[in-house]
Amino acid sequence: MKSRFRAGVVTARYWVNIVVILILVVLPLFHIIKFDFLNGEFYTFGQSTHWITTATAFLGFWAGSYLITLTADYIYGRLFCGWICSWGSMLKALRYTGEKVKRKKLSPYVTEGVTFLMALLSTIGLLNWFTDITVLFQTSHKAFGPFLAIFTVSTVGSFIMLRYVGLKFCQDYCPIGWYLGVLSQKHMMRIDFEPANCTLGEVCVHDCPMAMDPRLLATDGDINNHATCVLCFDCISSCNACAAKVPGTKPLTVGIGKQPTLEIDLEGVLKQMEIDKAEARKARRAAPKSSAPLVTISAQSDVSAK
Repeated sequence: MKSRFRAGVVTARYWVNIVVILILVVLPLFHIIKFDFLNGEFYTFGQSTHWITTATAFLGFWAGSYLITLTADYIYGRLFCGWICSWGSMLKALRYTGEKVKRKKLSPYVTEGVTFLMALLSTIGLLNWFTDITVLFQTSHKAFGPFLAIFTVSTVGSFIMLRYVGLKFCQDYCPIGWYLGVLSQKHMMRIDFEPANCTLGEVCVHDCPMAMDPRLLATDGDINNHATCVLCFDCISSCNACAAKVPGTKPLTVGIGKQPTLEIDLEGVLKQMEIDKAEARKARRAAPKSSAPLVTISAQSDVSAK
């Protein structure tokens, strides 16, 4: 079931991803900011200029972009990683493709093909800022050989990163993510959790690209978790679908403002809920088939207060 949230914020994130990619393609493609080191030509706003002028425009564009995104990250959280980073968007799209291939029992070569296509497009998108891509089709060009080698190595490297490193890059290796994590220790936008309405489907944990339990973000105790969350809201989208029949507020929601201090051991609540769920499953197996269910899972099990 597609939730209203998915039709709203998550869809908006997809559009932001698309717009960012289009901007990165359009600027060099239409020579708004374009280096062409292979031919010794440089452009700014469609006009041939000195390389210093192009470099100034290039640095101004990226410095301005990072200033805006870093300010937003400091106030709201890691929006750059969840909403703007094109590499992260490709990694999430590849994970979705891989899972769909498994569900549909398609050939694994489908995933390999999509990964290669994305690696090829990412290489073209990057090199198009600094080179003339058409040199790949000009065998007589003096830079054809070196450029072909650079293009091939870059494509193979991108394929390996996308296919075999995957989201581990975002989770553990991305240098931008390291300093954004420090910058986003405290922020206004967060994930709130209502334990009583949780169905323990744990799709939120499975769908989190940062390999964390989004439900634990409701407490103010683990600062590193808040710094790790990239505010993609995939967890909320999947949670709303999982708990579609739960009356009232869904388990996971978006909160804006000061982080509340919960007077419960949230991790303990989740563990106790898992125990209750396992006991209920055993009771149903042991009960006669004609009898009614004997156990009802209670989200508010006996949990010690902090």
